[in-house]
Amino acid sequence: MADVSGKDGVIFLGNKHLSGYFQDLSISRSKELADSSKFGATSHSKLPLPMYQGRVVATGIYDGDASLVAADVNTFFTDDDGDVMTVAPAGTTIGNEAFIMVGEAVNVNVSSVATDKTNFTLEAQSDGGTNGMARALWHKNFAAVTGVGSGTSIDNTASSASGGEASVHATAFTGTSVTPIIQHSVDNAAWVDLITFTAISGGTSERRTVAGTVNRYTREDHSTGAFTSATYAAAFGRY
Repeated sequence: MADVSGKDGVIFLGNKHLSGYFQDLSISRSKELADSSKFGATSHSKLPLPMYQGRVVATGIYDGDASLVAADVNTFFTDDDGDVMTVAPAGTTIGNEAFIMVGEAVNVNVSSVATDKTNFTLEAQSDGGTNGMARALWHKNFAAVTGVGSGTSIDNTASSASGGEASVHATAFTGTSVTPIIQHSVDNAAWVDLITFTAISGGTSERRTVAGTVNRYTREDHSTGAFTSATYAAAFGRY
């Protein structure tokens, strides 16, 4: 396995691709454990609780421009409903790892030093969702597509039985609409729709879940729509 360069970190927030403003990214997942130690025990026992938390901390260079990242982060911070976040440590190549959560900003900090650049830090925690933050794989890399088609399939080596979730982040669009779909297949030949996103007609983001069986192979499909260019990324993860 090759080492991974930190320069390829990815941060999507709603319909914004903010990676170009950040230079440090921390992604963490945690679960709560209750202490169930009994009298006479010589070591702690832990009882897992069904409470999970996802957390993203990103540090970047403050631009001070009311129309750029400072405004995007401020909007996120003041939105009590949160927004869809998909982050990744190593780019958006199909098959690379990603993490999906409905994020709620809990801290925004701006730090100025006379002898250095002005930095800002964004901290977001999961708000609801399944297991706080879901591990996923990119099924559509972040790039423009100029016509209908399907992405490269991913082989999970076996089917799974507990459903999953997907996210899509669109930053630019020209045309009428396009409908991204996560499809699955038992043989990598005949495909069935698994998760259908709301049709994209501009900048947007969405997170969707599905229950039940997910077949061995999965892919992203964008065969439904009329458009000349759609710039977006999509990820899907099994539960």
